[in-house]
Amino acid sequence: MQRNLAIIILLLGLLFIAIPGAAVAQDTDDEETSETEAMDMDESEDEGINISNTMYIAAVLSVVGVVIAHFVFKSYFGFEPLDYAIIGLTLFTALVHVRFGTYGEQLLLLNGIGYSVLLGVLYFPRLRRFQLWVIAALVVYTLITIVGYVVDHGFDHVDYDGYITKIAEVLLLVPLALKAKKVMQSE
Repeated sequence: MQRNLAIIILLLGLLFIAIPGAAVAQDTDDEETSETEAMDMDESEDEGINISNTMYIAAVLSVVGVVIAHFVFKSYFGFEPLDYAIIGLTLFTALVHVRFGTYGEQLLLLNGIGYSVLLGVLYFPRLRRFQLWVIAALVVYTLITIVGYVVDHGFDHVDYDGYITKIAEVLLLVPLALKAKKVMQSE
């Protein structure tokens, strides 16, 4: 029962992210607004640093995902604090990419789905013996995402949402490295 509730909450969270993004993209098509302007519509109007609502939504849903992992799956998977860091940072990165991917950036959408799949595979019980390989794949995937962002945007392009996401991805590499070390020691 608890597992089904957790799955429903996570699916609702993904719908909460995807539906408004699709609505904004559809509205902007009707008004002949560019995708960049549609993304700017999601940003706060404060002077200074503009961080889109997507970042706040992804942060909240990441915390919800970690809480669900703790209360629903902890006894089944035996999560440790390191696992919560991996789950939270991966969920944040995945949710941000999926949300911005709904604006028509299909590569971002696929990137977010890739993070979600790798996170699921990492903790899938039947694939536990391949955990080190999945961690390595997630590290390589994260590095490719960071390098791809730098190649695409460079350092002179100011994009606070991108910077925050890249910081989360760099931070993700730390618990992944520690988890890999722990898995190697246990084998």
